Amino acid sequence: ALFRVRDVTYDEDRLHGRKIGLGLSSIRNAAITLLRQYPYPYIPDAQRAISAQPALAFALLDSQILKL
Repeated sequence: ALFRVRDVTYDEDRLHGRKIGLGLSSIRNAAITLLRQYPYPYIPDAQRAISAQPALAFALLDSQILKL
């Protein structure tokens, strides 16, 4: 399911970035996993909210680091 979300959200099949490989996929997977902790039903909604308020992204990262 993560592949489908990543493909649709980041438009991987259309872009040449799909050849970048494991590194970029891992970063995108981590971003999607963090965004799922957000109270938005869809990943693009969470992306827009974080783009509008970058402090929310840092708060989300900080809360996840504290759980480790």
